[in-house]
Amino acid sequence: KDLYVVSSILKLIVIFDAKGDFKEVYKLDPVLYKQPEGIAFTPEGNLIISNEWSEDGFATLLLMKNKKGGEK
Repeated sequence: KDLYVVSSILKLIVIFDAKGDFKEVYKLDPVLYKQPEGIAFTPEGNLIISNEWSEDGFATLLLMKNKKGGEK
């Protein structure tokens, strides 16, 4: 029930709880995440981040596996 926000300018993922209170922030590697624009989760809890095309590369979809073994 957390809210995940991706920042394409700062290359961050910011997490808020259901009340809108700040929980965590993660820096994204600008080499991999040149223009992060979209974020989604698979039913298994894997994170997908989409990158738009940028002058430095192609549009991509990057998948991060859930470290908790599929728990939600």
